[in-house]
Amino acid sequence: IQGRHHFGFLLGDSGCNPAAPCCLRIIILMWLARPSPEDLVRNLTCAALELASIKEPNVRQTNNEPSVVMEENLKELKLILIGDAETDHDETRGARVAAAAVAQTNFAVGVVSCLDVLPLEVRKNAAHVFANLIRRPDGVAFAAVIVREPTILTSLTNAYKDDTADLALICGMMPRSGSS
Repeated sequence: IQGRHHFGFLLGDSGCNPAAPCCLRIIILMWLARPSPEDLVRNLTCAALELASIKEPNVRQTNNEPSVVMEENLKELKLILIGDAETDHDETRGARVAAAAVAQTNFAVGVVSCLDVLPLEVRKNAAHVFANLIRRPDGVAFAAVIVREPTILTSLTNAYKDDTADLALICGMMPRSGSS
């Protein structure tokens, strides 16, 4: 009965003591079950390519599943690469993200190709991840991917033709970060 009571904490049962040993083990196991950096890059690439493959603009903006996957994965990648107010970046996992971004040939193309339909905060996260991958000590490999694929730079520069100023600003930040 007591074990069931502690599992109730995960189901929202406020009667459970979150500091109980079995609850802490479950929380730690859930934290450890986070996707690997390689899985994050792979999932983000698949969602971006799916979103980019939808040709009709109205359908792209209402098809939320790939957008949600992109939002969640970009948040996690940004946390790994840059950190936040509570957490420092994770250099070991960051190196794995960088290697996966280079190995996953459509990663950069996918992210750039669907920026126009993503919400502003997701675009910002994409720009931060993109910029960090270029600036890393091992960023030469990611920069080489960008140079080899002409659609990336073309898509980023075409954003200046768009009426959306924030999209142009974000797309301008992405390649500029590698030149500094």
